[in-house]
Amino acid sequence: VTLREIAENTLSPRLERAQGVAAVTVEGGLRRQVHVSLSREKITALNLSVDRVVNLLRTENQNIPAGEVSEGDATFLVRSQGQFTSLDDIRNLVVLTKGGTIPVYLRDIADVTDATEDRRSAMRINGRPGVRLRIQKQSGGNTVDVAAGVRAEVERINREVPGVRLSI
Repeated sequence: VTLREIAENTLSPRLERAQGVAAVTVEGGLRRQVHVSLSREKITALNLSVDRVVNLLRTENQNIPAGEVSEGDATFLVRSQGQFTSLDDIRNLVVLTKGGTIPVYLRDIADVTDATEDRRSAMRINGRPGVRLRIQKQSGGNTVDVAAGVRAEVERINREVPGVRLSI
């Protein structure tokens, strides 16, 4: 999971900035997935639908643009930070209030666990689990120049990013 996240969040953007690179696709590794297992008995007793819980999770886990603020010559985009940052943020989500005053939290009706998505394929590099970054060049770009730029960035990544070793 960690290697996949490094590839998606650190390595891919760096390689995409190389001259002539159109896209970088990350393959292999495991994706992190948060599992929310609802208790059928508890949601039935509260007359709470699964759809309502799903929609609440979806709407509460968003960064929403809140407009612009101008200061002198600069204009700043303001966003409402609403994404969950931890499992406790999810567990402490209020799903409804009983009697208008007593909150019912997600932790009261569900188990929230950190897991990985189901494995559908396996990526092996030299017999060991790994992650592959597939690079596509921009149309009309010079293949030799793009390859040289990618190789240079790979060398920089190998020097600068600890715990990661890229090979071509």
